[in-house]
Amino acid sequence: MVFVSPARVSRVAEQKELLTLNKRLENYIYQNREAEASQALVKRQQQQQRNRFSAEFSRQKERYDRELEARRQERDGLVARCSKQRTEIDLLSSQLAEVTKNFESEQARRSDLDEQLEERADRLGKEIERLKVEGRHASLRADKLQHNVDQSKTTIQTRA
Repeated sequence: MVFVSPARVSRVAEQKELLTLNKRLENYIYQNREAEASQALVKRQQQQQRNRFSAEFSRQKERYDRELEARRQERDGLVARCSKQRTEIDLLSSQLAEVTKNFESEQARRSDLDEQLEERADRLGKEIERLKVEGRHASLRADKLQHNVDQSKTTIQTRA
């Protein structure tokens, strides 16, 4: 029978425990390094995704800015046309008022001018109506363009 001292048994048990602890520590270090590597990869992927998103956002913003500027220019052109047509309407309205006044004052003296003045008044009235209709159409188009500009702004703001 082999006699083993209790100190020897204790040392062997300690060595086994140290081996077990070393293996556990080694596994922990390995898992920690794996987690750090995985985390670094995720961070790189996130940064790449941010860069791609930022580039795409910039392209979209530039596109919307160009589109917005085009819509503004189109709207400004329509507003200028509408303003010009309103001026023409005012001018034609004042001309119509003048013709009507002259017609009434000359009616007693000139019976043969009745027909000519009536024809001119009708033409001016039709022209005014035509310009009013065109003015309304231009105003509606301007409102629609303003609506489109507002939608574009909202889209840009929501994407920002």
